[in-house]
Amino acid sequence: MVPERQLEIGEYRLLEVDHRAVLPYNVETMVITNSADVLHAWTLPAIGVKLDAVPGRLNRARLLIQKPGIYYGQCSEICGANHSFMPIVVEAIGISDFIDLVIDSPASISLYVYLPSKRPEAQAGDRKG
Repeated sequence: MVPERQLEIGEYRLLEVDHRAVLPYNVETMVITNSADVLHAWTLPAIGVKLDAVPGRLNRARLLIQKPGIYYGQCSEICGANHSFMPIVVEAIGISDFIDLVIDSPASISLYVYLPSKRPEAQAGDRKG
């Protein structure tokens, strides 16, 4: 969360973060959550997703963001002190801009991209039998 004194004009108090999650729109995306301490809930109402984060367990959901923009959410689980101060911000950008982001700054983002392609061609030494 960005401290109030560091907010710029147009940013939302208690909702802005220092590192936004950036995802492409019009592309089916899988989000994977986990927790290190207590139950959390990764919730973005405008996208229609609520995904629980459970300690010691991976949880996943597929989502399809249909419009570019900035989407705000918060943890919606009663997870303890400062629960209301756990904002989530997802910025949806075009696929070409997303690819440029991945290529230009691989060290500053953490993601795994799986792009399904055609079935791999059989190599010269492979024989079906």
